[in-house]
Amino acid sequence: ALTKHFEDITTKYAALFGALDNKHAAFQNAQETELNHLKEEIHQKLEGFQQERDILLKESDERYNEQSQAFDEQFETLQNEKNVIERRIQELKTWHPFAAETESLENELHQLDVEEAKASADLKTLESQKEQLRAEAQRDSETKAYDYELERRRLNDQLQQAKEEIRKTESLLSKYKGSFYEWLTQNDERWKENIGKLVDEEQVLCSQNLNPQLVSYSDSLYGVQVDLEKLETQHRTPDEYRVHLKELQDSSSDLTKQLNALQQDKDQTEKKISERLSEKLRPLNQQIAELKVLLGQIPTKRRDKRTQLDGFEKQEEEKRKVETDKKQQELNEIIVRIDKTKQSKKGAYAL
Repeated sequence: ALTKHFEDITTKYAALFGALDNKHAAFQNAQETELNHLKEEIHQKLEGFQQERDILLKESDERYNEQSQAFDEQFETLQNEKNVIERRIQELKTWHPFAAETESLENELHQLDVEEAKASADLKTLESQKEQLRAEAQRDSETKAYDYELERRRLNDQLQQAKEEIRKTESLLSKYKGSFYEWLTQNDERWKENIGKLVDEEQVLCSQNLNPQLVSYSDSLYGVQVDLEKLETQHRTPDEYRVHLKELQDSSSDLTKQLNALQQDKDQTEKKISERLSEKLRPLNQQIAELKVLLGQIPTKRRDKRTQLDGFEKQEEEKRKVETDKKQQELNEIIVRIDKTKQSKKGAYAL
């Protein structure tokens, strides 16, 4: 009975366990079915999420690309603007807003230098021409003066000879009264042919044709006999001396007139030489005066031009500073915008 009872219990438990196993299997099947259903549902949701994520990622990528491209374009634009401003700042260092004015002034200064050099050279040439003309006039004057001096000496020598002859003749005439000369003239008509021939040193004492001989004092004058026929009569009467004196005086007067005329001619010649020189020098002096005025004006003109040039250079410096400060401010603003753009792009990357 116990065995049967045990078998019944065993059978009951076996049936019970079988039922439990069936229920467990059914539950497990149901759970697996539910799990599979959930998995399918989750899978479908995951696929939906994935698709939605892909769409969102695509949209995000597109937005990022768009934003990145916008940032890049904005950065490039800002960088280009920065480069333009930086180049402009560099250009401003050599910027000459008054280049035309300063170039014109520099050309004018150069032209003044050229004019000054030419005027100085011309002045030197003209001064040399003046000196040459003066030297020529001096040589001409000296030549004329030398010729006049020769002629003056010649005439003066003749005048002095005439005066000396006048003096001698006047002296002879002054001594004639009561002289042996007068006695011979009055008492011996032949005295000129004998004793008169002995008183001439040149004709008698130096003669080589008289054939002198010593004889007694009673036969000759002073014991000397000479051939008087070889001698020419050289003595004149007082009237002849007076005529001769008049001729000498006329000759002296004529020589004096010639000397005076010579001096006047010399003075007139020197005056003409001086006038010709003045005539030749007049245009040169006029040109020299004009050149000196020009050379005197050039320093003032140069100073005025340099003052104007300095003024333009200062104005340029001021304009460069103002423009450079303005561009530097623009550059600083661009740099700030570039930094902001970089920070914005980094923020976009972080998102």
